Amino acid sequence: MSPDSSVAGFAERLRHARLTGELVYGDIRLTSTEQAYAVQALVAQQLGWFKEGRPRHWKLGGSPSAGACAAAVADDDVHPSGWQTRPTVLGFEAELAVRLARDLPAGSTLAQARAAVDAWLPCTEVCASRFAQATGDALLQLADQQLNQSLVLGEPLTLAEGVDWTRLGVSLEADGHGLLKQSGGHPWGDPLAALPWLANHAAHHADGLRAGDTIATGSWVGLFPVLPGATVRIVYEGVGEVQVGFTHR
Repeated sequence: MSPDSSVAGFAERLRHARLTGELVYGDIRLTSTEQAYAVQALVAQQLGWFKEGRPRHWKLGGSPSAGACAAAVADDDVHPSGWQTRPTVLGFEAELAVRLARDLPAGSTLAQARAAVDAWLPCTEVCASRFAQATGDALLQLADQQLNQSLVLGEPLTLAEGVDWTRLGVSLEADGHGLLKQSGGHPWGDPLAALPWLANHAAHHADGLRAGDTIATGSWVGLFPVLPGATVRIVYEGVGEVQVGFTHR
């Protein structure tokens, strides 16, 4: 099977899974990140995810050791704080998102990326897999929109410069009961560190990063398991909070 046909075939199976809820079975192999990103783009195009014809929401991932990675998020998969979803997901992640005040073209520096940020938003990413069997294959996860189901965003605010991200307090609660509390924890240290990389990626794979775009900048605590029937509250000290509810069924 040629690379093109494997990309198209895999994209069709993921498209079907997202439309029907029927999971993807079988042995699937991708050989490069370019194939994985091609699958992402095909699924998004076939499902008509972007009302303006281009992504307006992104999720960043990766680490300095593994490198950056990203996925565009469908317009209809971005929700306000308090949104509820069924517990048929892998879990959720604590993130901070940023909204851009101006375009961020390829070749932008970290200083330019900082200057382009209009607001910060507390965020949680709800994650799900379209595979019937658990897979640790990083390329398959990347092709599956990095396991994204949705982003849930809190209220935007402006932060003073010079935040010490290594000391930022992050806490998770479920129905008022503490689950986790820590200082720092972002894999890049600075949550904006990979934004210049995303500017290059978006310019190559989409229509670039534009004013008004929202980017979830990566997980602070890793993937946390879902608690059916619970409302989860994530608090970022001095920044704000976001909530998501998981129904019993």
